[in-house]
Amino acid sequence: MDYLEFTRNVDAHREVYFDLQATELGRIASHYYCTFDSMQTYNQHLKPTATEIDLFRIFSMSSEFKLIAVREEEKLELQKLAEHVPIPIKENLDESSAKTNVLLQVGKLNRCANFHLFSK
Repeated sequence: MDYLEFTRNVDAHREVYFDLQATELGRIASHYYCTFDSMQTYNQHLKPTATEIDLFRIFSMSSEFKLIAVREEEKLELQKLAEHVPIPIKENLDESSAKTNVLLQVGKLNRCANFHLFSK
C-alpha cells in the first residue's frame, strides 16, 4: 500500500489519528483542486520523458472529466475536430477521455469558431 492510498484509507475509516506530514503531491492536489484519483493517475503515468502527446492523454484521464459524456449528436463534430488537432487521439472517440483530449487541444489552439460542440 503506497502512502497516498494509506492516507485515503485513514480518512475514509477514521480509525487512526496522528499527524500526517504534507507531501508535495498533497500540496499540488490541494492547490489545483485535484482529486485523489487524478493525482494517483498523474503519479502513475507521468515520467520525466513524457512527451506533449503523453501529457494531453494523461491529463484527459483525470477523474474530474469522467462525467463528460459523448452524446450521439456530437460524434460527427467530435470526429471532425479530432482530424484537426495536432496530437493524434489514441482513445476511442466514444470515451470521455478522448472527448476531453480533443477539446483541450482545440481550446489550446483556439480553432473552435465554427464548432458548436466547443461552445458548450
